[in-house]
Amino acid sequence: MKMFLAEFLAAICAALVLSHYFSDKPAEPPPQKVIVQVEQQTVAPVKPSNVDAPPPAEDEPKNYFANGQFKVGADLPAGEYLAVGTGYVEVAKSSGGGVNNILVNDNIENTQRYIAAADGEYVKVTGDIKLYPSADAPKLDTSGKLQAGQYKVGVDIPPSEYKIFLEAGGYFAVTKDTRHAYVKNQFTNEGGQFYATVAEGQYLQIKAGTGEFVGAAQ
Repeated sequence: MKMFLAEFLAAICAALVLSHYFSDKPAEPPPQKVIVQVEQQTVAPVKPSNVDAPPPAEDEPKNYFANGQFKVGADLPAGEYLAVGTGYVEVAKSSGGGVNNILVNDNIENTQRYIAAADGEYVKVTGDIKLYPSADAPKLDTSGKLQAGQYKVGVDIPPSEYKIFLEAGGYFAVTKDTRHAYVKNQFTNEGGQFYATVAEGQYLQIKAGTGEFVGAAQ
């Protein structure tokens, strides 16, 4: 009996020791949440490779001729044309060449010059010149003082009297057509002023000079 009591007391002491040990042990902290931040990036949308690009705009059709010799009736229709720009223009009887073969020719500089060509004749343009059908051509500004160039009366300028101011070596001509059917012409080495009266359908050409509207044709 004494032995049993001693063993019981020893067990109680052991239990008390173990209870004290476990009660003094610090509690483990609760697990912490780990937050991972993911940086967002904006990605541009990728254009599907099977989408075709719009076709390039087609060049506008040309309404002029440039740089070359053209047979009237084959390469261009007969009619009246306006050469615009800087260079040389010529109408010839044939492609044979020679001065006597030329019907009309002219060198122009940043201006305009009318020509007329019939079937079987040849038109040549060189330099920076565009040759337009006269009805479709851009015209020189005639709202103020006339600059050097050739003007069709009734189309570019009204029938009237004009005062012409020529520089040294200047020239003007009034013709019935685009060739050499002269009504009046004037060349001067010294320069000076002159008068010209033009009628409907005629042509006034000025080189190295200017023109100024004066009044109604007499």
